[in-house]
Amino acid sequence: GGFSPYGDSIARFSPAQQYVLAATMFSGGINFMLLYNLFTLRFNYLRGKMDQLRAYFGITLAAIVAVTFALRWKMGYAWPDAIRLATVQSVSAATTSGSLAADTGQWWPPILFLYLILAFCGGMAGSTSGGLKTMRVLILLRNVRTILRGRLHPHAVNPVRLNGKPVPDPLISNVTVIFLIFVLASVVCAGLLVLCGVGANEAIGGTVACITGYGSGLGNCGGMHNFSLMPVSALWILSVAMLLGRLEFMTLLILILPDFWRK
Repeated sequence: GGFSPYGDSIARFSPAQQYVLAATMFSGGINFMLLYNLFTLRFNYLRGKMDQLRAYFGITLAAIVAVTFALRWKMGYAWPDAIRLATVQSVSAATTSGSLAADTGQWWPPILFLYLILAFCGGMAGSTSGGLKTMRVLILLRNVRTILRGRLHPHAVNPVRLNGKPVPDPLISNVTVIFLIFVLASVVCAGLLVLCGVGANEAIGGTVACITGYGSGLGNCGGMHNFSLMPVSALWILSVAMLLGRLEFMTLLILILPDFWRK
């Protein structure tokens, strides 16, 4: 949740403590069933179920490397600090944990944009993280690849696969619908915030921060800042966005369908 006994989040903790917290956040972004079978040494269960874990690990590692070099060469951090801050903040964004080891609002803007993308993707399905979830991102990307291959080879049988098994078409459709609702809700929320008088930068960053559960946006609602400067109407909109994001839209949207109440 990003909370800390200090006003500057986890920046006051020692480097060793921050690495421990980064490992804890990363573990929280892993599917609980995988963690359980890993801790109980049931490695047979893990065999053939690693696609999502590889993607989650690869995305997070790539972000850590990219941000480390950006902090070192673009912002002048020493290598030890660059590695530590990149690790903690990248894991925090990928798992939508929201912990801050530095005032990221002062960092190079492309880094902040990368963190919003990480938060949008989120951790693994069946974990504590918010966002779209790595499994859905994988299915969407592989579906795009399948469609492109289908254009090149119209007669080839090339199903979307996850963990080596074909993904059923209803599941692909369900993931696509959730993605579209996610994007549409984000666009509507950001538009409403702009109508409430919020700047475009804060509207976009605040929407992604709340709808994913990451908590840290852009501008006045990013880094060590908060949402206190936003108008009351904007806070109500963001409160709904947080509910939508954590309930993954479907649960809350079904409640407004007339068919639900007829039954």
